[in-house]
Amino acid sequence: MIRDCLHHAIALGLEDLQVLSDNQTLIRAINSKQPPKEIFGVVSDINRLAACFLSITFSFVYCSANVEADTLSKEALRFYPTGSLMG
Repeated sequence: MIRDCLHHAIALGLEDLQVLSDNQTLIRAINSKQPPKEIFGVVSDINRLAACFLSITFSFVYCSANVEADTLSKEALRFYPTGSLMG
């Protein structure tokens, strides 16, 4: 889902982004110099996309604090399936 959100943010022309996720393993891997080999490809894709922003941070939030954002992102993806904003 983070990859999809980054694609959409790029399509919208956003330059600064704060990414909050309740997936602690993924956030640690993104912020790590050596992500686990099991998710290396996903993390590489995310880091490649992150390079498109002037400023970007990836932070972990507990699920209970992320309910509203999670609901909004799922609704947005429902109306704009992956790639639909890419042209």
